[in-house]
Amino acid sequence: MSVKIVSLFNLSSQMLSEQKHYDWGLRALKTCLNSGGQMLSDYIQKNNSSNYDRNKEYEILLYSIRINTCPKLTYDDQLRFDLLMKDIFPEFDIKEISFVELEQKLKETINEQGL
Repeated sequence: MSVKIVSLFNLSSQMLSEQKHYDWGLRALKTCLNSGGQMLSDYIQKNNSSNYDRNKEYEILLYSIRINTCPKLTYDDQLRFDLLMKDIFPEFDIKEISFVELEQKLKETINEQGL
C-alpha cells in the first residue's frame, strides 16, 4: 500500500498542472497518514471493532487522501487525480467525499432560522 501511495503522489506531481499551492511531498503525505490514522481510530471506537479488517483500513486511508487533497485541486486536476486513484487502486471503490453531519447541522440551522 505504501508503494502505491508514494506512486500516486509522484504521478500527481508529474501529471497534474503546476499550482503554487500543490504539495506532493512528505508534508502532504504525513497529513494524509495522520488524518487516516485518526479516522481509523474513530471508526474502531465508534463500531467497537475488535475484528481487524485490512480492506477497511485501506478504504479509510484512501478516503483520507481524497479529503486532504481534492479541495486543493482545480476541477480538471481533480478529474485526473480521481483517474489516477482508480488506476493505482483498482481493487477499491473510490468513495465520494461527503460531510453528512455537517450537511445535517446546516439543514437544522436553516430550518431553525426559517430560511
